[in-house]
Amino acid sequence: MFKRVWKGSMRLLSVAGLTVLLGLDFSGQQPKTGPGVAAAQQGANNSLEGFIAQATKAVNSRQVAGLRPLLLEGATGTFAWVESAHETWEGAALQIPQPFKPSGADAPPGILAVFHAWHSSQSDGDHVHRLVPTSQGWRLGPEIPETETLGFRVRDHDLHVSFDVPLKTAMLLDTIQVERTANRVPEFAFLRISHDFLVQSISVGKTAVPFHQAGGIIAFTPPEARRFALTLHYSGHLDNKESDYIRPNEAVLCSYWYPHIARLPATTTVTVTTPPEWTGIAQGERTKETHSLDGTTAVTYRNDMPNCFYTLDIGRYTLTTRRINNRTLSVYQLAPNPALARLCLDTLEAAMDFYERSFAPFPFTRYAIVETQGAFVGALEAYSFATFGPHTLPELIPHELAHTWWGGATPCTYTHSMWDEAFAEYSDDLFTRSRQESAPKSHSDYPLPAKLLEERRTKAASYAAIPLSQAFDTENDHHIAVGYDKGRQVLKMLETQLGQATMLRSMRRFFAQHPRGKAADWPEFEGAVQNETGTDYHWFFREWLERKGLPTLALAHTTLHKDDTGYVVETDVQQEGQPYRLQLPVLLEIAGGAPVQTTKEIDGVTTHLTFRLASPPLSLRLDPRGEVLFAPPLGTAVGFNPTIFAFTP
Repeated sequence: MFKRVWKGSMRLLSVAGLTVLLGLDFSGQQPKTGPGVAAAQQGANNSLEGFIAQATKAVNSRQVAGLRPLLLEGATGTFAWVESAHETWEGAALQIPQPFKPSGADAPPGILAVFHAWHSSQSDGDHVHRLVPTSQGWRLGPEIPETETLGFRVRDHDLHVSFDVPLKTAMLLDTIQVERTANRVPEFAFLRISHDFLVQSISVGKTAVPFHQAGGIIAFTPPEARRFALTLHYSGHLDNKESDYIRPNEAVLCSYWYPHIARLPATTTVTVTTPPEWTGIAQGERTKETHSLDGTTAVTYRNDMPNCFYTLDIGRYTLTTRRINNRTLSVYQLAPNPALARLCLDTLEAAMDFYERSFAPFPFTRYAIVETQGAFVGALEAYSFATFGPHTLPELIPHELAHTWWGGATPCTYTHSMWDEAFAEYSDDLFTRSRQESAPKSHSDYPLPAKLLEERRTKAASYAAIPLSQAFDTENDHHIAVGYDKGRQVLKMLETQLGQATMLRSMRRFFAQHPRGKAADWPEFEGAVQNETGTDYHWFFREWLERKGLPTLALAHTTLHKDDTGYVVETDVQQEGQPYRLQLPVLLEIAGGAPVQTTKEIDGVTTHLTFRLASPPLSLRLDPRGEVLFAPPLGTAVGFNPTIFAFTP
């Protein structure tokens, strides 16, 4: 069993014949800048560990203001993550494994500050900042963001995994195919991994590669070759509260249990050795299975569809299967429940049929629903299967299956966007609507506008926190509300704008034309819509993806009068702040007659509407079905709906 060794005083670990500095505890005096700084470095070292501790405390205060005295001038803007972070961070100093010379031959070796924590696969990552010696002491410089590849790209993994279940330990070997995208050979490169894992060695063939690790950041000296295979031996004790855990009857690995660069898509081979009577499930197609005399089983899966994150589940499962259209649909249960298994397979079969007809053929020969009894919140897609926590079956199956198309074949990195969650939610909504009765609803069956407005009022703070295009963190409540809920409704509004048939053609175009192995994002879908329709909808995407919050709508100055032709209703629709351009459904209930339904375009602070009716109206309602995402104006009394006007008889 290995434990993290980068906390506390100086600790040294011998790795591949190298002394790897994981924690730093120097002694001496404050550093100085200018000539001779390298000589002064030895005297400055005693302050480094204290500085890291001070910076870590300031980071965990969640206030950038508390960090300012520790920052290099101009670096404040790169610490916005501090105020939105949800983790309790640990701090460490990471020494670059060979000298980094930003200012000449006498510059000190490069040292970085790493703020690390355990992360789920769809959340924030560790943060790495330059450490700069100044005449006032160490200072934190700009961040090296996770999206910075430093000129390298992981293209493929060959993972071998085994477990010591009683010790809750996973032992791994991963040979990664790395491609250098930079023209020159950088002085160092980064791999990222969950900070639960400690790397014991890195090599190219039989040649050891110098590296240092701090938290989940591994800095290594890259070889000169344009392409090379890097082999890592590492292990970790896994006992997290949400995922990445090993228990007496199951193990779930679904965060960053493999080394990666910028979470970019890569293909994978996973060979997992399971204890007797356990079963292993990984992404892709099962290619090999070997049984040993000791009762263990080694099973290999190959996934040629590049993805951004991977899951590995093993457990003492009961298996239920069904063959449909030359595909195997499976349910793996820790607690056998035949009725639930059949219900899950029914839901899976129906959803897969709908998505194949709507988007594209399913790209694998199998799909599995895997149950976990651990402290797993919700469910998590893995494209050829998904992991479902307690009380999520069968409800979440359509959402997770949709990720095979949105997030899988069209990958999402979660470094700055969760567009795929909006698509999965919208796909689930499409599927649900397809199963409902197609008979039109009467206006009395429409969602209560007042109830919808109150729901939006409660979410107003989340909607105002971040634009949809920047929501990426599924551990952040504001990002969840925007990425899932607002994203689904925005796509549904686009469907109303385009018509469902055109919307589905645009989604099929997005899927079909996306380059495999490249991460996707909102602008690519916008391009698909424009190409499919021949119309520029940039105004729609700009309003709903780049703006925070929601439009506000209210009726004002509503009047009714009778003339020679019948009844005339006039009203103003008002918006606060910068107005949105909206296609707004309007419903007028008529005394003794069928309601009048129409759609009006509004695009100003005040839009004047006129309606001519043959019979007197009873009421005027904006957006009776709840199709347009808007909120009541600030200061609207709870329970009052400013988008309904009742006429006096």
